[in-house]
Amino acid sequence: MKMTPLRFLALSLLLFGTTAHALNSWEGSTPFATGLCNRAIGALAVSPDGMTTYAGTGSGTVFRYAYSDAVPDAFTFTAQTGAALSSVATSNTITVAGINSAANISIAGGAYSINGGAYTAVAGTVNNGDTVTVKQTSSGSFSTLTTATLTIGGVSGAFNVTTAVVDGACGSATASPPLLCPAPISARSALPAP
Repeated sequence: MKMTPLRFLALSLLLFGTTAHALNSWEGSTPFATGLCNRAIGALAVSPDGMTTYAGTGSGTVFRYAYSDAVPDAFTFTAQTGAALSSVATSNTITVAGINSAANISIAGGAYSINGGAYTAVAGTVNNGDTVTVKQTSSGSFSTLTTATLTIGGVSGAFNVTTAVVDGACGSATASPPLLCPAPISARSALPAP
C-alpha cells in the first residue's frame, strides 16, 4: 500500500493525537516547520491530487507538506510468442504514472527507450507521463523463453519473448524452418562404396 499524504496524516493523527511531531518535513520558518516542537493542528486540507497536505494551527499559521512519490503504478508488457530465432523484439509502450518526482529506471536482459529516444541498458530516471518501450533479442533456439525485466522506482515488469515452435516432423514442409532428414537406410545401402 502506497503511503499517500492522507494516509500518512491519518496514521500520524492516530499515533500522535492532534500534534504533528511525526511530520518533520514541513516547510516554513517556525520551529514546527523543522520538526523541533509540537503544534496543535486546528484545520487540515489535502490538495485535489492528494500529494500535498496543509495544516492550520491555532495561531493562524498554515504549514504545507508536499509528499514525494517516486513509486509508480504497476505496469505490464504484453508477452510475445512465435518470435523468429535471434530476432529483436520490441514491447508495447507503457506510460509512467502515479509519481510526482523522478524515479530510477533500470533493466536486466534488454534495453529501454524513454519517449522514443535511443535504447540504452544504462540506469537513468523517468518522470510521470514518460513513455517507455523495451527491446530484447530472442533466443537462438526453438520454443525458448527470454525475459527483459524493467524496474521503475522499485516496481518491475517483465517483457517475455518465446521463440517459434518447431511444428513439423523431419522433412515436413510445415516445419519452421524446414528440417533436413538423413537418407533412409535402404537408400544409404544403394550408395556406391567409397
